[in-house]
Amino acid sequence: MSSADSEIDRLVDLLARRLDVSLTPVEAEELHGLLGKHPDWRADDIDLVAGAAWAATAAEPLPPGLEAKLMATIPASLTVLDGGTQPVRVKPRRDFLAWAVASAAAAVGIIGWWPRLSGRLVERTTPPPAPTLGERRTKLLATAKDAKVLPFAPAGDPLVSKVEGDLVWSSEQQTGYMRFVTGMPKNDVREHEYQLWIFDGTRDQRYPVDGGVFDIGAEGELIVEIVPKIRVNQPTLFAVTLEPPGGVVVSNREHILVVAKPS
Repeated sequence: MSSADSEIDRLVDLLARRLDVSLTPVEAEELHGLLGKHPDWRADDIDLVAGAAWAATAAEPLPPGLEAKLMATIPASLTVLDGGTQPVRVKPRRDFLAWAVASAAAAVGIIGWWPRLSGRLVERTTPPPAPTLGERRTKLLATAKDAKVLPFAPAGDPLVSKVEGDLVWSSEQQTGYMRFVTGMPKNDVREHEYQLWIFDGTRDQRYPVDGGVFDIGAEGELIVEIVPKIRVNQPTLFAVTLEPPGGVVVSNREHILVVAKPS
């Protein structure tokens, strides 16, 4: 065996040992010298590819720290699936490590793709954005057989003389949406909030169902989801009042601003 071959064998042995346990200061200095004489052998790259071969073909877990280094090479567009099993933890075989390191010398090109070897690398998927309130309103109109569009109208309060907007409600799905385009003044949240009341033909009219509080800030179209506190069986009127911050349990109906009435 030539001197160069002997050095390579020793280099492989030290790199394999480096994967298994920490090198002694003398061994670390020897490895540094051999890597300097053989620049084609880059220690970090060899570690990664050796780990790739190991992960793909061996039952042993990767040495501490090596898996993290391998994971760091994965492109941002990819993610690794959890295999759901824990490998049996046994002492790594030195001959296997040496083989993996030696193989890595001719396979540095697979760095960054090691989980694909074990079938764990998949394309990273981004969850679709949550639908907007406008999209949810459109879907309700398309899917709820009893959903209807009810136009808002001023209720005679001097605060609102003209309004453009509507309300969609489905008793079947117990949900709906208010849409305001113009006419509703911006409220000071420190002093007042708007509150929706749903009058139910099967309940005492003194106590309409609370449909939730909301604010109107910037100009432009605003869509508000209706969240009734209890079930509404037979809606006869939807009314928006102006109330103290946080809303009230029972409105004094001093300011009924707009209403929407089912036909």
